[in-house]
Formats: sequence, C-alpha cells, structure tokens
Amino acid sequence: VKIPGDYDYIHDGREANTILVTSRDGITATEKECLLKTANYPEILSRHVRDPKVFSQDGVYYMVLGARTKKDEGCVLLYTSSDKRTWKFSHFIKKNDFGYMWECPDLFCLGEKQFLSVSPQGLEAEEYRCQNIYQSGYFTTSENILDKENGLEEFTEWDYGFDFYAAQTYEDETGRRILIGWMGVPDAEYSDEPTIREGWQHMLTLPRELTLNEADGKILQNPIKEIENLRDRTLYSSRSTDGIRDRILPVDKNYELLLSEIPEADFELTFDENLHFSYEKKNRTVSLRFDDNTSGYGRTARKIRLSEGEKITDIRAFIDSCCIEIFLNHGAYVFTSKYFRKKDRQNVLKISGSFCSMKIYSLKAFEIQYNGAAK
Repeated sequence: VKIPGDYDYIHDGREANTILVTSRDGITATEKECLLKTANYPEILSRHVRDPKVFSQDGVYYMVLGARTKKDEGCVLLYTSSDKRTWKFSHFIKKNDFGYMWECPDLFCLGEKQFLSVSPQGLEAEEYRCQNIYQSGYFTTSENILDKENGLEEFTEWDYGFDFYAAQTYEDETGRRILIGWMGVPDAEYSDEPTIREGWQHMLTLPRELTLNEADGKILQNPIKEIENLRDRTLYSSRSTDGIRDRILPVDKNYELLLSEIPEADFELTFDENLHFSYEKKNRTVSLRFDDNTSGYGRTARKIRLSEGEKITDIRAFIDSCCIEIFLNHGAYVFTSKYFRKKDRQNVLKISGSFCSMKIYSLKAFEIQYNGAAK
C-alpha cells in the first residue's frame, strides 16, 4: 500500500501487509485477514516485504517472504506457524553482496536436495549471466536452511531468454515438482509491444517439470508430458545419416520443434526471418537474438557459454505468434522470450547447418473469449 505524499517508498510511505484469504473453488474468496503488518517485521527491514509462499513440512507450516533491508541487502524471511494464522519469525536467509531486493521466494526439495528460488534485483550484468534488468534463479544449499540462515551456495538462473521472472513451483498429486514463470520482467521497456493495443500484456510459461541432474546437482526443466496432447499433426519428420542441411520449411502458426543427434558444428535456426537461435563451436556460445529493434521491440541478444567439453545434444522449442520457449540439452538451459510475428510474413523455419534427426508438430491451442472475440 502506497501512502500519498512526498516519500521515497523504500524507507517510508509504504505498508507491506501479509493477507490471508481462502477459497474452495478459486473464484469466490473469504474476507481478508491481515496476519502481519510492517510493525511485525524485523526492524532492520525497509518497507519492501512481499510475496509470501506457504508450505508445510513435518506438521509445521512455513512461510517465506522476500525483503529488502535498510542497508539495501536482499534477503528472505522465514516464519513458522501451527495454524496458518499466528506466525512467528524464525530467521533470515541471505547471501552477502547479492542484490538489494529478493522477490518471489520459493523453498522446495527435489529428492533429498533443498533449493531456494528467488528473483534478485540489483545484480550486475555479465557477458554470459544476469543479462536482464532483474534475474530469476535458484540457490543450491549446503545446510537445511529451515534451521540455519547460512547455507546458500551457487546461484543458477532459471532461464537465459529475455522474458522470465517470478518463478513459482508446486507439487502435483503425482509428486512432480512443477514450475511456472512469468513471461515479463519488472521495469523492463515494454511500451511498444503490439499486444498493448489489444488490451493485454505478458504471459505465463508452459508448466515445466523439474528433475535433478545427478551428474552436476543442477535442475533440469522440461515441459510437462501433458503438453504432448496438444500435438495436432506431423508437419515434418526426418532421420538421415546424411543429415538435414540448410533448408527452409513452412510451419504452422503454433508448432513444436524437436532436434536430436546434433553434430558438433556451428548452426543457426531462424524463425520467420527475424529471430535467430545459433551455436558457435569456436567460442562454445549459444545465442538468441533479434535482427533489429522493430522486430524485437527492444530485445537484442542473450547468450550463454557452454563449459569445456560440453556439447549440444538436443533442442526442443515451442513457438506461437507471441512467444518462444527453447529447451536445450534435456532442459539444462532454457531460453524464453516474447516474440511477435509480422502478420504479412509467411511462417517459416530456416535451418543453417546440419542435423541428423528432426520432427515438427503442429500444435492445437485453447481459444479464450476476450471482449467477445476469440484470441
């Protein structure tokens, strides 16, 4: 809550209230109950406290909150409760010199491994890391951070595209850990996007199942299996020892691309003439880039560098008229971006390089009624 007046809205002029509502159908909700106010948080904090995530473990309810201290340090607050209404502050979870604000915390386990997902603000951009205005990723842990404030280790970005933030996970009825991210970033320049003229902006990613890569302890992200039910028909399928080289293929408005058995060589995929996904063997770099500002709407290029000896094994991409999600090496790397096709261009995929195996599926889509018209 912002109070009208001459405030900086960091140390003054803002209330940060944690509110409880309940719903049995996701449509109607109970009256609001205020559980925590600014005065209930530790005194070292600024007025920036938000994004509660509640979960239970061993009969105890836990809540994590993202926060910013008065010294401009990002951190997570951990609270405990027996009834979800009366909350007791336990301790801070933090890492020195890692941004001034942590948003959207999510503490979860994959097997015996514990992870803390956050969206930190204030990290310095690097050539191959932290290339958006704000980042979203996860910490591995060396200690049980439900008990200790220290124990955060390496930070890994969830996504290396232009538009990904505020990741949240849940466990479904089969025990899968599923992540959904927001296809947008706070304070980024989105003023020119064509959807604004249609009355909407930003999207959510495909639901992604998280699994643990035992080889390096990192998390793999892959679209949930149910997405395969959207496959409509096969547009292209080929497996050849001679390879599939340098082609232009017509594709549908919505499609899925699968590439495997990839030779260790340079390649480039061009989506509808203006968006490029490429690999340069010499520098071990993978990049996603737009040709110019008119097609990228302010987006330019994002890139990563593979480790020594690491090879590209497979690519899976989902493309529609507004976005693209590319999963590389069984979900070890993901590139997510909003992407707006030019209406007068033919839907084509251009391949520069060679691949041994390729499949392309047309995808069905759900239609949503918006202002009386199907979108």
